Amino acid sequence: MPQRPYTILAVSGNRPLLRQLSKFLSVFQYQVVQAADLAQATAVSEARAADFLLSDAVTLGPASVQLPRQVRRTNRDRFTYCMLLGDSPVTAEVTSALEAGYDDFLAAPLAYGELLSRLRAGARVIEFERRLHEQMEPDGLNGWSTKSALLRAMTPLLERSGDPRSTPAGGLLVFDLDAFRRLERQFGAAAGASLRREVGALWQEHFSNAELLATVGPDRFAVLLASGQPADWESAVDGALTRLREKEWIIAGQSVRLTASAGLAPLQRESSATRVLEAAEGALLLAKNSGRDCLVTHQEVQVEAAAWAKLAADGGLFATTTARDVMTPCGVFLHVDDTIEHALSLLEQTQLTAIPALDGEGSYAGMVAASQLNERRSRGDKPRNSGSLRLVRHILRTDAPRFEESAPLSQLMDFFSVHPDTVAIVLLGRRPTGLVCCQRLALLNEKLTRARFQSAPPLTPTSDYLLVPDLAPAEVD
Repeated sequence: MPQRPYTILAVSGNRPLLRQLSKFLSVFQYQVVQAADLAQATAVSEARAADFLLSDAVTLGPASVQLPRQVRRTNRDRFTYCMLLGDSPVTAEVTSALEAGYDDFLAAPLAYGELLSRLRAGARVIEFERRLHEQMEPDGLNGWSTKSALLRAMTPLLERSGDPRSTPAGGLLVFDLDAFRRLERQFGAAAGASLRREVGALWQEHFSNAELLATVGPDRFAVLLASGQPADWESAVDGALTRLREKEWIIAGQSVRLTASAGLAPLQRESSATRVLEAAEGALLLAKNSGRDCLVTHQEVQVEAAAWAKLAADGGLFATTTARDVMTPCGVFLHVDDTIEHALSLLEQTQLTAIPALDGEGSYAGMVAASQLNERRSRGDKPRNSGSLRLVRHILRTDAPRFEESAPLSQLMDFFSVHPDTVAIVLLGRRPTGLVCCQRLALLNEKLTRARFQSAPPLTPTSDYLLVPDLAPAEVD
């Protein structure tokens, strides 16, 4: 089951309280949707289903008693746990709130620690309601059965099936409407539920010979087929997807187009009903990842997994990766006749840890490292002759390791496994084009976020603010 955070609809005329709730609950991975009055709360609940309702009777008054009915009326596919925040837990007020549909009562001012405890208790009730809904049959969507009934219906078919290598006893199709949440957010939950019923009626007609039709999610349908061959099932699915795609659907008076993705899994003797459903949903996920509006079979999932494992084995995914692909490009260069002061200024300005130096012909002559210059500065080194300038050529390092741009990544990894603290030069012919280091390669495995690049200095109108430092500053010995 996909993991998602719980959504809380917070309704209060106290706007600072809404802001504080949002900040507090977001720390604990809840998603908070805010509404300042009852009209906004109704509109928000129609556009986005919520797991919890937290209503503030202190600012909303007696009218807040009607909120649970309104929220649950527009959100029939998901149980909403409703909590009322009141002035004082007087018995009469609590009784009135419970009769109106509230599940819990919190006393103002709100105690945040208590709120977390009540949310955890409410989450258990939400899960209980979800499991209860799965056991109920039919579910009211054109008479379709539920997930529990589907699993029970598959069991005798699996027991009657023959050898796993032979023709399966049946097949399970799972459909999922593509980007349907977008339509619900645009037109509301009630309009979305009506459209789902129309889609269910179309598939009910298309699969009239099916063993069982069931809903296994808010916008997910399952069709159990007990006769025919896999080729027949695939043809039937293609026909269903085509009918859905070509039909003009009307929602809230507007014409919309719908597509669906589908997964197909066979019923084999050695599988359980739950595993067959998981296999079909795995094929459905691959269909989603393949661009949607298509059918993927469980056999394709297995072929895809084997192909990926073969590709990833022994570094196959990076077989064509070269030093050019992973290097930090060189945007600035030094000349051997530049002064040391100029080199130090350029390193500080660019925040680079090393800069290649070129000779008179534009070829690579060596490298100047920031750590090298900082060490000289800390020692107070001065030119031998006070009347002369110290030049880059006098401190140039010529022993830095070098790789051609075409050097394979495996060669770099072998080198840095032995020399992890070294910076290497990447060359195209005799001209340097980039730098590469162990830290840079290690960062390829880390999650990249915007915060990694955010500037510490305040915004300035100068070009210095536009400089973005590399992610992995490396010291050069």
